[in-house]
Amino acid sequence: VLFREAEKFDLRLWFRQMLRTKDAVPAFPEAVFCFIMILMLQFVAMKYMTTDLNAPDPGSAMMRLIVVQQLAMIACPAVFMGMLLTTSLRATFRLRMPSLTAMAIGVGLAVTAHPLSMELSRFLVEHQVFPELPESARRVMGLMRTGDRPTWLLLLVFAITPAICEELAFRGFILSGLARGGRLAIAVGISSVMFGIIHMIPQQAFNAALLGLVLGLLAIYSRSLFPAMAFHFCNNALATFYSSEAGTFKTDGVFFTRHPDGQLGYAAPLLILCGFIGILMIVHMIKVVAKEQDQKRRGLIPAFRESDSLA
Repeated sequence: VLFREAEKFDLRLWFRQMLRTKDAVPAFPEAVFCFIMILMLQFVAMKYMTTDLNAPDPGSAMMRLIVVQQLAMIACPAVFMGMLLTTSLRATFRLRMPSLTAMAIGVGLAVTAHPLSMELSRFLVEHQVFPELPESARRVMGLMRTGDRPTWLLLLVFAITPAICEELAFRGFILSGLARGGRLAIAVGISSVMFGIIHMIPQQAFNAALLGLVLGLLAIYSRSLFPAMAFHFCNNALATFYSSEAGTFKTDGVFFTRHPDGQLGYAAPLLILCGFIGILMIVHMIKVVAKEQDQKRRGLIPAFRESDSLA
């Protein structure tokens, strides 16, 4: 009986039914399927990366590969699934104009999170929690330090492109699907883990997962994708400038210092200040989201507004 029932399943009929029964935002399984597709495409990208690194100009080849990978293997699956499986791209991808406060919080969180993220990553590597970056990752970091490439090109490749593509996928399609039904905390947690996994390298995956928690909360709080994009862009831009200008930066011993290996470091007073300011902004967002969810449960505001994208 089990086998006869299984024979009745038709993948084509299931796909047609899925296309016919569209909602404003994706369902939970569709969000998970989108992540699996992106992950599989990431493995394909890893297979061809060594070929590009052996090109006559490996730096330019690597930068082209990063842009193609972001567009074709992260953004396109999410956008195409949004077009095929949902009735509202605005709701699915949170294409709603944010408030100035939300944008300011996005930029402010990026500025405060960068020093904490850099020092935490260094601490974990020094204490052998995570291994050193592999050769391919070090070569990418070397591209950021190269002085023969214009700043705008570095920002385009390492800041603008990931900010748009990764946010469309993870805080857009995937988070909207995972948050279906109001499971906001679970959705933010799962999407952050997914965001970390696609970075593959343990050190980068851990850092991305932590930042993914902040990005998810920011998207839910603002009901818009643009503050998360602003955070992502500023964070990556700061990392780019850190890699390219750290050697010439003058330290004062109070906010900035030098590690024994000569790399720029952030001193304890600056880390404490950034942590305090960052916590204040995160607590504010949590309170606003919790208050809004309580109002929805009490029926004071609609449980779903398409323009809010399930926030």
